[in-house]
Amino acid sequence: MIYRYNSPVGSFTISPAGNGQFELHIDKKLIASYQTPEAACLDVSLHATGWKEWDLFPGNEGPQNLSGWEMRRIQRSSPQKAMTVL
Repeated sequence: MIYRYNSPVGSFTISPAGNGQFELHIDKKLIASYQTPEAACLDVSLHATGWKEWDLFPGNEGPQNLSGWEMRRIQRSSPQKAMTVL
């Protein structure tokens, strides 16, 4: 799954990294890696992402769980295992 949240400062995405980790991006810029997508979501909701423009943004918490994020399935194709967003 790929998760997307459109915040007032940009579009956050959480996606699998391929090594069992999940990456948090804002507008396609990598911010951090996490063990679970829930951990990345929590940092976004707490404004603790390491992305200063969001972390210092007043008045918007962001979704407190992944149900508040747009979810998209990804399809992996063989043999190169490329990802396609559905």
